[in-house]
Amino acid sequence: MWACSLMVGRRSYEAETAVRFRAGPKIKTVCFDLDGTLVDKGFDDYFWFYVVPHLLSKYRNIDFNYAIELCVKEYESLDRNDYKWYSPTYWFHRFGIKENVASVINSIGDKVKVFPEVKNVLERLSKKYKLMLFTLCTREFFPVKLYRTGLSIYFSEIISITDDFKLGCKSEEAFRKLLKHTKLNPDDMIYIGNDYYSDYLIPIRVGIKSILVDRNGRQTNSIKSLEELKL
Repeated sequence: MWACSLMVGRRSYEAETAVRFRAGPKIKTVCFDLDGTLVDKGFDDYFWFYVVPHLLSKYRNIDFNYAIELCVKEYESLDRNDYKWYSPTYWFHRFGIKENVASVINSIGDKVKVFPEVKNVLERLSKKYKLMLFTLCTREFFPVKLYRTGLSIYFSEIISITDDFKLGCKSEEAFRKLLKHTKLNPDDMIYIGNDYYSDYLIPIRVGIKSILVDRNGRQTNSIKSLEELKL
């Protein structure tokens, strides 16, 4: 829903490090974020701010706009670093929504939009590197975001930080767990994502090269499209 809260210094973007567009000779694994990097965030917005409020209004017999207010209030009441924050099952239970979560998610799967260049880039990179997905997205969304879209075939491993590591934030701890899990050294991996703090700065702080994808072109030292990757 929202990015996790992270405390960062007031150093400039350029002072933190220069983005690496090319992989060094040691790179073995290219690791990707999902939402905002490979698929747009329209599905998430629709699910959390339309589907859930709509069901809440139905079960409590309340006005839809009021249901939105209640949902947002409840979302904000839970610590954003709590891994349950990302779980539809948790929120259905908390709101008393007695629909089948998987069926609801499947019914709106057409809302998932893969960015146009993604499959061609993944196809190219998969011939040279091991590809991994490291995401805060819950596995409950994988059937529509990864399997129905066909993205899953490109990845040798897919890790949900919230479900697999029980963490609600892409923190330094999360990336250290990733390195331990994969038995890789930081120099063996490059991470690609769209969030300046959690996808760019945090990996760098544990020694992992990172590339920022800014599709709006607002950040310096970033790429607007995965087609710009020279790996």
